[in-house]
Amino acid sequence: MKLWYRKPAKVFEEALPIGNGSLGGMVYGGIKNERISLNEDTLWSGYPKDQSDKNAYPYLEKVRNAIDNGEMESAQEMLWKHMTAEWTESYQPIGNLRICMEHGDKATAYKRELDIEEAIAFTTYRINEDCYSRQVFCSNPDKVMIVRLSANSRGKLSFELFFDSLHPVSICMDRMKEGPVLFMEGRAPAYAAPNYHEDKNPVRYAERGHIGTTFAAVLLPIVKGGQILEVDNKLVVKNADEAIILITAGTNFAGMTVDPMESSIDPQKSVRNTLIQSIQYSYQELFERHLKDYQKLFKRVEFELDGEENDHIPTDQRLIENEKNHTDNKLFTLIFQYGRYLLISSARQGTMPANLQGIWNEKVRAPWSSNYTLNINAEMNYWLAENTNLSECHLSLLEYTKGIAINGARTAKMNYNCNGWCAHHNSDIWGQSEAVGRPASDNTSIAYSYWVHGGSWLAHHIWEHYEYTKDLEFLKEYKSVLFGAAEFLLDYSLEQDGKLAFYPTTSPENSYFLEDRKFSVSKDCAMDIAMLLDVFEACRKAKEIVGEEDILYRRCMDAIVKIPEYRIGSKGQILEWNREYAEVEQNHRHLSHLYGFFPGNSMRTETLKQAVKKSMLIRGDDATGWGIAWKICIWARLKDGDHTKKVLDNAIRYTDSTSKNTGKGGVYLNLLGAHPPFQIDSNFGMTAGITEMLLQSHENYINLLPAMPTEWKNGKVKGLCARGGVEVSMEWKNGELLEAIVYAKQSFDGIVIYKCKTLKVQMKQGEVKRIQEGHFDEDK
Repeated sequence: MKLWYRKPAKVFEEALPIGNGSLGGMVYGGIKNERISLNEDTLWSGYPKDQSDKNAYPYLEKVRNAIDNGEMESAQEMLWKHMTAEWTESYQPIGNLRICMEHGDKATAYKRELDIEEAIAFTTYRINEDCYSRQVFCSNPDKVMIVRLSANSRGKLSFELFFDSLHPVSICMDRMKEGPVLFMEGRAPAYAAPNYHEDKNPVRYAERGHIGTTFAAVLLPIVKGGQILEVDNKLVVKNADEAIILITAGTNFAGMTVDPMESSIDPQKSVRNTLIQSIQYSYQELFERHLKDYQKLFKRVEFELDGEENDHIPTDQRLIENEKNHTDNKLFTLIFQYGRYLLISSARQGTMPANLQGIWNEKVRAPWSSNYTLNINAEMNYWLAENTNLSECHLSLLEYTKGIAINGARTAKMNYNCNGWCAHHNSDIWGQSEAVGRPASDNTSIAYSYWVHGGSWLAHHIWEHYEYTKDLEFLKEYKSVLFGAAEFLLDYSLEQDGKLAFYPTTSPENSYFLEDRKFSVSKDCAMDIAMLLDVFEACRKAKEIVGEEDILYRRCMDAIVKIPEYRIGSKGQILEWNREYAEVEQNHRHLSHLYGFFPGNSMRTETLKQAVKKSMLIRGDDATGWGIAWKICIWARLKDGDHTKKVLDNAIRYTDSTSKNTGKGGVYLNLLGAHPPFQIDSNFGMTAGITEMLLQSHENYINLLPAMPTEWKNGKVKGLCARGGVEVSMEWKNGELLEAIVYAKQSFDGIVIYKCKTLKVQMKQGEVKRIQEGHFDEDK
């Protein structure tokens, strides 16, 4: 459970991530000059904006008429001219903590590592006869980052400590009884344009009478021996035996609807108070508190595969070596647990959701603004949350969903004259819910911007959380959000010839040819059908459990029988649009037309499953990083273990940090996902896909080892979760199940399947049941 290397990181894609859900750092492991880049999850550019437009919705009828008349150019042009939002805002870096050692750079026996079992980074090296050690971790209980420096001889630690930032900041000193304190205060931009949009003034710290979010970072060194001097906005430690550095950061963010100019939060006061609370503990106590909190989540799941022990090989070499034959089974278990480590480190209850880069970003204009991309990426971040026993981490996304639903109700009413709520493909900390892209140069931008199912997909996560936890109080709290998403879909839909018609619409980011011209606007895409079925079915089940919502429930039930059927094309594939067009990109990264198969569950017939398989063969096994991860999940659901493993091999191929967006993803040397560039969704998607290989529960039964590849002959897994509120552990040998252990976190009455053999299981809450292959009935 370690990533380790024999040289310091030179670039972000080689540094090692640490975090506590809100405070994050990338540890470079420098010898003379250590850099830890700092992030705090609420530091974004911008401020709350209402970008809806009550004059927008009358155009819908004209667009629909144009689509019905086959006038796609006109329809697309009208949609583009009525985009009401500019862009989302951008996730921002705090800056860097710099530790400049006096001893120089000529070291031997160098090693840096990230221990994901204990969530701590180490750097060790020797200079002459002196051995130096550095440990870094982020504590969730105490909301601080802790750096410990030590050496094997007394008085050997001499170094400078200081902050720097890409933002305009001020540095000041203060003093506590424990010693001098260094503060950095600054402000995020009021506007930061996406990295892909040309703008004469892309970063503005004041805009339209607004300023950005303010932030503060603080560090306190506590040393044994030696002394601390204050020199030119730096703290200089001389001849210490040991140094413990406490760091924390915060902002004046007070909620989606609160303008930073109106916030009553003083970030410097907040970080000072956090520091005061943390210094009551020794280093060992801080570490033990951190470890207990972290391992309460991480230790729930264990995963082992038999194979050669390659821990003695540095991770970068190991990654490259694996590409020769893809047989390093232990690397796959590391990748699996790394996804869980990253989610625990970037998303906790009460924090912001993990964004495109989790919580780790060093750029003012990050790729795609490091925002919440709702047409796959933000949701993929949480595909592993429930089935790998990290349900509490899922709450960060679900709590955000409640907030964006408020803004989304405004968007639904103002832009579409619909009740309920909706969101489009991009959002941010301010809950942006309108369609972005107004400044785009032409109407092709609607391929990504005009898509109204952001709320539908988020609503799917509400139901998933309930399915896994059976938390009745949660369902009661969130049912209005779930039904609100359904109400928008009902109001946006039309009835034509006894069937629902859903348009204008697009299939995210994909385009088709019509008379040799590219278009995206359409009607009744496969994804629309899947979203309608998904949300309405969730409402039906929720109504049976909690009651109420009678009117909306009846509307859902009336509508669900009128949803068009999925269409199958001439090649046996699922049609992405409402007719068979030639695709602009046959190997397109998005698999939106297969949403109904994964993560949804409405493509259940054998005919549809075969059409899904044909669609996957047409799309091929390569894509961007997260695109490959989605393919892993779908091939696992198709129960083809060897093909799933083949795609998984693509997902963990080495990608150089200088690689451009070639459409072929992988992982960087630090195992973070490469789109390229860095996007964390593929890390989470890979872990979710591996879990689908081991355990599935979407078909109203628990399926053990449904997509086991030939190469994973022997192994065991503990603590995976299935729908219905149960945990499952398994061991297998020579590809055959030895034993499964089912633990009922809630009372459970269901069916367990292994290789088409079934077992009826009834369990009380807290009961444990051991199942062996001989317990199953034959082929039922």
